[in-house]
Amino acid sequence: MKAATFCLLAFSLCVPAFAGGKHAPLPEKLVSAKTVFIDNRTGYAEIGDKAYQQVTKSGQFQVVTSSTRADVVFLFTASTFTGSYTTDGRIDDNGRIQSETVAQNSGQTVLTVIDPNSSQVLWADSKVWGGRRRPSPLGHGSPG
Repeated sequence: MKAATFCLLAFSLCVPAFAGGKHAPLPEKLVSAKTVFIDNRTGYAEIGDKAYQQVTKSGQFQVVTSSTRADVVFLFTASTFTGSYTTDGRIDDNGRIQSETVAQNSGQTVLTVIDPNSSQVLWADSKVWGGRRRPSPLGHGSPG
């Protein structure tokens, strides 16, 4: 699952799912929030775009253009690192060696929900991505 979608689905489902479930209760400030400011610091515009689409689609929050006007802030961050390189090769029809070396990028996207008045972290979750078996935060190959 794409990281942005994962984070937003995790959050959009957390209020109803955790409200009466088997999980620790969420802070009242989070449960009662009506407005949100999306602060995308991942370096990937698509993550901010997907966050905006998911939040507006859910109808759970009104997106505002300033953290000073928001009940909560959705802060998206990401870190990327190259863990290893793989080389694939073959011999073409003319007997020449054809090879390609590809970086195996990995990383993590984090959604932190913040009270903009107190700067208190209300909730956070993360998604690890990359490497050989995990998609990038944008869902298609390596991010960089």
